[in-house]
Amino acid sequence: MVETDGAGAVVLNLTTGWSWVTNATLSDWGALASVGGLALTAVVLFSVRRIKAYYVVRKRIPELAKRLAQHSLSISESLNDFDAFKGQLAEELVQAVATLESIRNKLNRSERKQVKDVLAELRKVDLKDLDEPVVRTCYLGFLRIQEHLKNLEADMAWER
Repeated sequence: MVETDGAGAVVLNLTTGWSWVTNATLSDWGALASVGGLALTAVVLFSVRRIKAYYVVRKRIPELAKRLAQHSLSISESLNDFDAFKGQLAEELVQAVATLESIRNKLNRSERKQVKDVLAELRKVDLKDLDEPVVRTCYLGFLRIQEHLKNLEADMAWER
């Protein structure tokens, strides 16, 4: 196998490796096959998870992006007459949080940051006493995420 000579250099001794092959018992070969099977299982598991994630993003994200766009439109319309629509705004923000959490769970870790930032802003909102500048900030965050999702969908079209 691998040995060192007197000077400290690494030397590959093929005769020792070959003697293992010729002298290996059936149980040695079984153990080697078991380790190889475990490695193959890990590769298949990783590949299947990547394929699943790809199709979840490919099919589900556009639906959630449309739902987020509907929430944004409703919030935008309600912001035009803020005082009259405070109750509706609170309901729409709650629904938007659920949509954003679903989007966050379906994105890769590297793509979640923007959604996490907007969710953090939304969690600071007091739904019983809405403040117009805070709601506008959340609305702008929704627009930013919508644009991010459009770019993600365009990138996915090139991927496979």
